[in-house]
Amino acid sequence: MPVFLTLLFIGMASTIWANTAPPFPGDSTIMATICANEAYPFEGQLLNTPGTYSETYTASDGSDSIITHILDVLPLSEGTVTASICQIEFYEFNGLPYSNAGIYSKNLTGANGCDSLEILKLTVFPTILLDIF
Repeated sequence: MPVFLTLLFIGMASTIWANTAPPFPGDSTIMATICANEAYPFEGQLLNTPGTYSETYTASDGSDSIITHILDVLPLSEGTVTASICQIEFYEFNGLPYSNAGIYSKNLTGANGCDSLEILKLTVFPTILLDIF
């Protein structure tokens, strides 16, 4: 009877299955999920493409065990904010005030548990003083 096991691999935790014998006899299915910037160890390879992968182990009694890995790859997320302020103002981005023009970024963890990159493109308009006589 197949055994179904769901694992969530994040970062270094994905090395759990590298070069080990199957943990249970008979045919089994492992459902693994990684982020797009990670790799899943399988038969001496590091996989990062979603799909179904199988490996066969032969026991000492000659019987085979087939381990099927169903790999899901979650996307990384990125968001860009474009903002403009006057020279005497500041813009708050991820809890910090910015007053100089530039591109700023912050790495966060997305809702799916994967890396998320937020980018701020800040333009600062100069203050113009007019003398009116």
